[in-house]
Amino acid sequence: MLRSLFVFLRNLLGETVARVLTGGGLALISFAGLSALFLGALDLIRGYASGISGDMFNVLLLFGFGEAMTLIGTGVMTRAGLQAATLGLTRSRGSPR
Repeated sequence: MLRSLFVFLRNLLGETVARVLTGGGLALISFAGLSALFLGALDLIRGYASGISGDMFNVLLLFGFGEAMTLIGTGVMTRAGLQAATLGLTRSRGSPR
């Protein structure tokens, strides 16, 4: 399927533009999939945290649990975005397979 898409774009727009568009599409699809997976994991964690009492949760927040989760989530999403962009750039420079 990817090969036929690449051939169609190459014939329509030229080889360089076809490579860039194919790589950009792969990056977008990769990041969308990873983002959905990560948001599902965050919902699971939120579900587990709902069983914690309010007082215990306030103590955790005093110790910086909220900031720690924010830092971890930001790091994971940044890494996923960079990997998706790298995949897109690699595919746009390399030959289609």
